[in-house]
Amino acid sequence: MITEIFKEPIFQIKLNENLDALIEFSNKLKKGRIKSNVGGFQSEDLALNLPELKSLNNEILKHGDNLIREHLAIEKNIYINNLWLNKNYYKDYNEQHVHLNCVLSGVFYIKTNKQSGDLQFFRNNMLDIWMPDHNIKNFNHYNSTSWAFKPEDNYLFLFPAWLNHSVKPNLSQEERISISFNISIKK
Repeated sequence: MITEIFKEPIFQIKLNENLDALIEFSNKLKKGRIKSNVGGFQSEDLALNLPELKSLNNEILKHGDNLIREHLAIEKNIYINNLWLNKNYYKDYNEQHVHLNCVLSGVFYIKTNKQSGDLQFFRNNMLDIWMPDHNIKNFNHYNSTSWAFKPEDNYLFLFPAWLNHSVKPNLSQEERISISFNISIKK
């Protein structure tokens, strides 16, 4: 018998947001900051009540609530504590990091292509010390030290905030645009 332990849920779903309107909105943002981004543009935290973000915020909360209740077994209400917009240009990327002071984090992809850089997650233990990659014949859920997802337009990803993640370099001449966010539990 095998008992699977310590699983990490990565939720993904295709939404039906107005991407043209969100691209137009992204072009109006000027003030940025540097956090995990290497190159590119990361906006300051955006006001949660902006009309351009109302539909997306509702989708984030709906799917975040489902993930919190059904997979993490938390029976409390949630809220978005912050969200921001990212633009990554040629060779720009986001370094490996986690998100503090929240329970879920996520990203919604507005503009991508096949070379715009994968969303990558990393195992939060030292498996690579005991079982280096060169010893593994076929990678799977048990022996992988990282897992990557190819971003697509209009896709929402939600994941535990404690999960190490990064975004690989954008190898396209087109910008990658996304909105990232954090979700917390109401006390």
